[in-house]
Amino acid sequence: MLDTEHLARACLHREGARLSRGQFGDLVQRIEHIIELYETTRPEQNARIARDALREIWLLTVEDDPPVGQIRALIAKLPDPVIRSIEHFADILRTNAVANVERSRNIRGSVPPPSHTRLNGYKGSFRKWAKTAPANDLIWTVGALIGDGAHIIQGRSRGKGKRSRPTIEPRIMGRVRGEGASERHGRPTKRALHDLVARLVDAWLTATKQTVGDISRSDHTGCGELVHSVCQRVGFGPEEVEYALRKLIGEMG
Repeated sequence: MLDTEHLARACLHREGARLSRGQFGDLVQRIEHIIELYETTRPEQNARIARDALREIWLLTVEDDPPVGQIRALIAKLPDPVIRSIEHFADILRTNAVANVERSRNIRGSVPPPSHTRLNGYKGSFRKWAKTAPANDLIWTVGALIGDGAHIIQGRSRGKGKRSRPTIEPRIMGRVRGEGASERHGRPTKRALHDLVARLVDAWLTATKQTVGDISRSDHTGCGELVHSVCQRVGFGPEEVEYALRKLIGEMG
């Protein structure tokens, strides 16, 4: 976990820059917003990780004897953006079930009556609710919120006209594993790095009133240390960050 306040103080100290309490708070808040924005909109790698985590939970819920303890533990480890998405749909499910049972049945399939929405005791924090929710309520709710239906995927060809057994896969975040184009794997994209660096540099220049000429691509300056620390924290290598920073400075100069 990156201590944004400590990082901002260290970067400012390196430059000998002084900010008022309000200006410092604004800088910290903006850095945190930039990181959050990247984490919630980062490229396909993030979406794939989220889908894999949700798929693992969904498959456990459809077992003959779902391992409730394991499901609770996996939910507790889900990234914050994924949890917020689940909570969004949980609010919709609860509201629709109470306000219009028939409409909810058309959207979700078999929906319990309003007094048994299976979200009893839910107060906006899905992680907290999942820790103590009754097992049957947890299993039903997780299945309803995570998966948007299930699909039978044809087994892989084994040659001579034979195939492995078909499998059931959930549709999660608009995709079904084994259906359609394969997902990209690997490191975050250069475009994402360029955008992240540009936002961090802009935040620094705005707060300190420095110009492009005052910063460099290395991590030996306040701005450089800020950019390198944040970008390496989210998975980029130091050489990648240095190159992206040098390119941006050239574009801005």
